[in-house]
Amino acid sequence: MKLFKLIDDCGNFGDTEITNIAFDTSRVEKGSLFFCLKGVKNDGHDYIKEACDKGAAAVISERLIKADVPLIICPDTRHALSVASKRFYKNAADRLKIYAVTGTNGKTTTTYMLKAVLESAGFRVGLIGTNAVEFGGNVYPATLTTPDPTELHEIFARMEQSGVTHVVMEASAHALALKKLDGIRFASVGFTNLSRDHLDFFGDMESYKRAKLLLFEKDRSDFACADADDPCARDIASLNGNVLLYGLGLGAAVRAENLILTEKGNAFTVNRDGEKEETEICLPGKYNVYNALCAVSMAIGTGIGLKDACRGLKEFKGAEGRFETVHFSSGTVVIDFAHTDDGLKNLLSAVKEFAKGKVITVFGCGGNRDRTKRPVMGKIAAQNSDTVIVTSDNPRYERPEDIIADVENGIKTLKSVHYFLEPDRKKAVEKALSMMKEGDVTIIAGKGAEKYQEIKGVKYPYNDREYVLKLIGGEKN
Repeated sequence: MKLFKLIDDCGNFGDTEITNIAFDTSRVEKGSLFFCLKGVKNDGHDYIKEACDKGAAAVISERLIKADVPLIICPDTRHALSVASKRFYKNAADRLKIYAVTGTNGKTTTTYMLKAVLESAGFRVGLIGTNAVEFGGNVYPATLTTPDPTELHEIFARMEQSGVTHVVMEASAHALALKKLDGIRFASVGFTNLSRDHLDFFGDMESYKRAKLLLFEKDRSDFACADADDPCARDIASLNGNVLLYGLGLGAAVRAENLILTEKGNAFTVNRDGEKEETEICLPGKYNVYNALCAVSMAIGTGIGLKDACRGLKEFKGAEGRFETVHFSSGTVVIDFAHTDDGLKNLLSAVKEFAKGKVITVFGCGGNRDRTKRPVMGKIAAQNSDTVIVTSDNPRYERPEDIIADVENGIKTLKSVHYFLEPDRKKAVEKALSMMKEGDVTIIAGKGAEKYQEIKGVKYPYNDREYVLKLIGGEKN
């Protein structure tokens, strides 16, 4: 493809032939268009010579710098990368109806619910998110919650070729802040909630919130919806005039009524300005009712009727690693991705609604990530559990003992807490199961559907659910 088709202001270099787009020198090959991106640790401008040596045909830079190939200077290489990636894959994103969900918690569950709703309405749907990329009956491993622009637009192109017409995706705050979604017009965008997370990257809650709100700028979508019970709803309404609010209170245009919350799921009536439909979901917890309302609202905003949307919710089969349950003779094990203080609190509250015996919580916090939430999560776990076992999550390059000590600082603010510290996650799970008696519930939180544990740069195979099944000798119902 010619350079002028990818970059608007490329001067006399427009006829340069481009064979692929890269921002990492490991992906550069003969004919690549190399984008210099400034990151937290590295600056792509420092790697221009390496990119040229590997065969780059042209370089997009934010400043004048020596290069042995055509150099095009632009004010924002991240924005330019996203736009060029879309163009390289023949603007497939423009022909797809794309739905994006953002928020601290609930993104994955909401996207799977919305996928079920859209499929029930007769559409061919693709999904992009934390758990996986899914389309055409195939499931592919996810690299990031929101892929980098080059990968993202390649996925859109492959989806379109396979017959997909509608795409549901998660939009992370990082992706929005780093402009990975620039150039995409969304059919519908949804907001779940905002609570503490990623402060290692954003620094403070206001910066984190501003990143989330980027998705709701007027020129990004045709329609938006938000949780009326979250303070951010006011900000979203001021950014986008076409906003539908959902929730449980009278201030919501789409609200849930007559809730019946059980261990196996929830039943409720959806009231949309007086039009009512009964529905149910297979996941317990009031917070999952909010996720369902978000999915319904996003669908309604693009012309799907309330009756059809509620039917789709009934067909939702769950999302891997989101309130997954394993029942066996000693009780119930709940496996969930909850990795923030708010997420853990919601999970524990849902379990306490049906637990007949004791609640045992196994969890850890990720290394090289937001440290401020660690003691808060420790305190929440201790307040809402009979026993807490603090263990490793993905320690990455931190010492597991240091992470656990941060969590323990929160636990120790309470008196008479029954807890254990066990850095080995497998041993922590084994200990929890060995303590269980009939009617007890063990929560294993933090990793959800992840298939690995990351330690010092190495991802070792591990999955909470698979390990539980191994310990109890197969799934029981």
